[in-house]
Amino acid sequence: MNTIWNLTNRIYHGKHLVGAFLAINSICWIAGVFLLEILVSLLTGVALGTVFARIIYSAILAGAVIGVFGGLVHLMRTDL
Repeated sequence: MNTIWNLTNRIYHGKHLVGAFLAINSICWIAGVFLLEILVSLLTGVALGTVFARIIYSAILAGAVIGVFGGLVHLMRTDL
């Protein structure tokens, strides 16, 4: 998260910084969870067509929750 924070801090300033960080952090977590679930499905031999909707839904839900709450914890620890 420090890498995302440093990158966001270079691009955004002022009142948009925190919102941009939380959005980018959530998007990164959503993409990471999605790729992990695709990998697990391929390794277990499950047909992607049958579980693709569940993979997308759970990736968005888990990524958004982890991204927002993890980002908020990171912001509380970071001295703005």
